[in-house]
Amino acid sequence: VANISLLAAVFIVAIKSLASYFSGSIGVLSELFHSSTDLIANIATILSIRYATKPPDKNHHYGHEKIESFSALFQVFILVLMCAYLIYESINRILSPVIIKLNIFVFLAILICIFIDIHRSRALMKIAKETHSQALEADSIHFSSDILSSVVVLLGMIFSYFEWSTLADPISALIVSVIIIITTLGLSKRAIGSLLDRVPDGIE
Repeated sequence: VANISLLAAVFIVAIKSLASYFSGSIGVLSELFHSSTDLIANIATILSIRYATKPPDKNHHYGHEKIESFSALFQVFILVLMCAYLIYESINRILSPVIIKLNIFVFLAILICIFIDIHRSRALMKIAKETHSQALEADSIHFSSDILSSVVVLLGMIFSYFEWSTLADPISALIVSVIIIITTLGLSKRAIGSLLDRVPDGIE
């Protein structure tokens, strides 16, 4: 499932790169950044899962599963850096509006990505629950936030296309940044709890 998700991530990054290049939209760029970090995170997930499934040895009496928590924190770190850039660039564009070029390809690119994200998010969450994998759950949460952020960007594109607002594009990028920050807070809390051996609720 993680490998299939990786192939989907490569395709999404490619199609969003083209859409961002042709449109000049900061909203679409925010989607590209989001998906690019998902691609990096996806690779980290696959590597961490392979390491985490190693049995206990003389140096690791309790196994290697906590590597998944490090993988989740790595993903959070990348997302925070990305959000910082997006917020900075969005504020610049609010102060100095930029004309963007939107066409049917850009709209189709976002719609296709939403469709793919819905299916891979469901598949990853199903396997994450069955295997109790933090890394797969982290991936699923990222892709769920991708769906929401893609819808926000799509709305911003519609407002920009019909020239209802010149600020719709940078505002949509700001909203995407907030969505990413909120989703990463819960993820980082769980990962840190695991690394610190926090006892789950209901267990004594």
